[in-house]
Amino acid sequence: MRIFLRGVSLGMLFSTVVISFFYFSSPPLQNEQPISISKATAYLEEQGLVVTEEGNEPKQKVVIKQPSVEPKEKVQIKETEKIIRVYDLNIIEGMSSEEVAAILYRNKIIKDANDFTLYLGESGFERKIQLGTYLLNDQMTYEDIGRRITNR
Repeated sequence: MRIFLRGVSLGMLFSTVVISFFYFSSPPLQNEQPISISKATAYLEEQGLVVTEEGNEPKQKVVIKQPSVEPKEKVQIKETEKIIRVYDLNIIEGMSSEEVAAILYRNKIIKDANDFTLYLGESGFERKIQLGTYLLNDQMTYEDIGRRITNR
């Protein structure tokens, strides 16, 4: 057994030396340049994504245009803007329904964490919450959120 372990350790040492030799002796890649924050931001905005600073909640701005109706009197209809808060909820193993509710409340997806926790318990969703990442918004009802995070 002792000879076997020595052989394995010598093999690992030899492999490390060979890999290190090739890694440090090869020339650096020509295209390897760090990307500046401004270039990365410009690229993401070209792709239609919104770039926010860390700590800011993601928001999606939706403009709802009212249909233009031309009655006998000319009435001007204003465009209304409605901001919809969107949040990517990541549920990991061991999270309780109270923790999920607290996260949603902190990110302004739900108005009351206790009401949402009670709803999950009363509707039977509390024990059926699935692990994963879910895209939620503040326009969803408790039932919509419950169905989404339980995959029902």
